[in-house]
Amino acid sequence: MRPSGPFVPASSGAKAALGPQSGGLRFVEALMTVVATLKQQHRNVLDYLTAACEAALCGEQAPSLLQPLTSSQRACVRRLTRLPR
Repeated sequence: MRPSGPFVPASSGAKAALGPQSGGLRFVEALMTVVATLKQQHRNVLDYLTAACEAALCGEQAPSLLQPLTSSQRACVRRLTRLPR
């Protein structure tokens, strides 16, 4: 039995609507990855997507999906980069 209603995975819906060879499926997969990343970071998805669209329209770089480093993480990176190789 195939899932239906709200239980259909987004990629299944995209594949059916856009075809398995289309760039639309890759777009949906990328968008789902962005949403999952933002949710893991407890960030607002709509705010991020709005900022990304505004940046694209203005020819600017999209906002980062990476969380900024804390001061202790920056200190650790500085120590690690000074290690002899």
